[in-house]
Amino acid sequence: MLEAALRTAYYYLTGKNLSKEELVFNEVRGMEGIKKASVLIDNLEIKVAVANGMKNAKILLDKIKSGEVTYHFVEVMKCLGGCIAGGGQPKSTLLNLNKTKLARMNGIYKEDEKAKVRFCHENPEIKEIYKDFLEHSNSPKAKELLHTTYQDKSYLLGDEKHE
Repeated sequence: MLEAALRTAYYYLTGKNLSKEELVFNEVRGMEGIKKASVLIDNLEIKVAVANGMKNAKILLDKIKSGEVTYHFVEVMKCLGGCIAGGGQPKSTLLNLNKTKLARMNGIYKEDEKAKVRFCHENPEIKEIYKDFLEHSNSPKAKELLHTTYQDKSYLLGDEKHE
């Protein structure tokens, strides 16, 4: 996800696409707990981070809250390695789980390299949805249907501290 966001941010900030050699952001790939990168787009430094797993998300968010670090974009993946290892994937033994995740990741990266469309803003199906239905980015209809907000609903779990 983060790589796609960086590719699109580059386009919207510069008016041009990244070259084929610049499309890959290795710093944010893999299953390490917290990955960080700085990407220079024109003269603007974009700081990004990826947290794998909720334990690492908490560590990263605590650092952000304390002011120790600042990022423009943070991707949090509940599962180590993200959805590549999620519940909808074929089962693997615990002994082979990391090896299986890495093989799936590498397969997706290879597919990305072969894809004709490697930029979200050039995806013909997405462009058609906006043209025919959502009108334009951040239109009232797009905001209503695509944007989300989060509210603390822990009270539904019976936690008296939040009532």
